[in-house]
Amino acid sequence: MVLNEDDSDPAAALIAHQKFKECEEKVNRAKEALKSFTAMFEEVKPPVDGPSNHYLRLVVPNDLPTLQLKGDAIWRKKAECYDSAYDFCNTFETVLRAHGQALNSNWERLLPLCMNPEQVSWCREALLEKNLSWKQVRPMILDHFDTPYRKFLLMVEVGSMCQGTYESNREYSNRFQKMRREAGMEDSTLLAVTYFASLKASVKSLDNSNHRLGTCLW
Repeated sequence: MVLNEDDSDPAAALIAHQKFKECEEKVNRAKEALKSFTAMFEEVKPPVDGPSNHYLRLVVPNDLPTLQLKGDAIWRKKAECYDSAYDFCNTFETVLRAHGQALNSNWERLLPLCMNPEQVSWCREALLEKNLSWKQVRPMILDHFDTPYRKFLLMVEVGSMCQGTYESNREYSNRFQKMRREAGMEDSTLLAVTYFASLKASVKSLDNSNHRLGTCLW
């Protein structure tokens, strides 16, 4: 049945309009709810200034070295003891690079984790919050922990080194150079003599016959 305008009921039209508005409002609320629900499962986009900078900055490597040196009190029993602070710094750098951690922006956060309370106290006073680069910090660590007496002992160790019976020339040369760097010894004629004297007899006799010490080993 078709109703003319004259036959329409104003009250019924008003009710119908209200119901339409209510229905429309429910639909809109449902759309908003669906939008929010969908957003929960969307992949969060990284910030423009670097997709992983914030994440990498917060990484704490589980293989950080411990700053404990041979001859000093051992405070972390199962951790490695280093011959020198020089050796520790090399390991610290290697670990950070392996985990993608830039030294200049992460040393200040991670270095105290390698230290005991006394060392941390020194670190806070001498190094932290001073806007220092790792290049500036490294020699400060060496000066503080590789004391003159420790360097003297390392020099003595260099002077008493000997090439092992089955140790190759390259292996021994690398070991000798590592120790003399830790001892802070510069290349010199005296150091070359010390090195030559520490070689096994078969190598010294070979070099004497060939006259090639400078190019063969050193």
